[in-house]
Amino acid sequence: MAIETIATAAAQTAPSPAAITQSASYRKYLRGPRRRALIIQAWQIGLVALFLGVWEIAPRAGWINPMLTSYPSAVARTLFVMLQDGSLVQHVWTTLSEIMIGFCGGMALGLVCAIALWSSPFLYRVLDPFIVVLNGVPKIALVPIFYIWLGEWLPSMPWRLR
Repeated sequence: MAIETIATAAAQTAPSPAAITQSASYRKYLRGPRRRALIIQAWQIGLVALFLGVWEIAPRAGWINPMLTSYPSAVARTLFVMLQDGSLVQHVWTTLSEIMIGFCGGMALGLVCAIALWSSPFLYRVLDPFIVVLNGVPKIALVPIFYIWLGEWLPSMPWRLR
């Protein structure tokens, strides 16, 4: 009963949102964060436009090899062509399936290795220094090594869409 009375009294004494007026200094304060957010967004859009502009100009001017970087206009044109002929869906599906195969294979292999290391103290003591060293190697440095070792064997897989 007492709680209901306090809540009713508070509701009656609280001004309605329409009755609250904002002072000029408060409105000026509110414009500051909005203005900063717009300035930040303008700079972000400008930086993307600058990046795309330099990317477009650099290969055409001969600053960088166009075989390595292409042009944003060529990338956009190819994207629209692939969207129209439906090949983009095939490539996305292939990429996602390879990601899932790699992820699931890595999880399975990691689980087997973890169980082996956990269940055998001898194996753990033998392999621990090598695992510590491999942990310090940048993972991106392993990509060319694995590519050379494993080759490009996925395109010959029969389940892959053609």
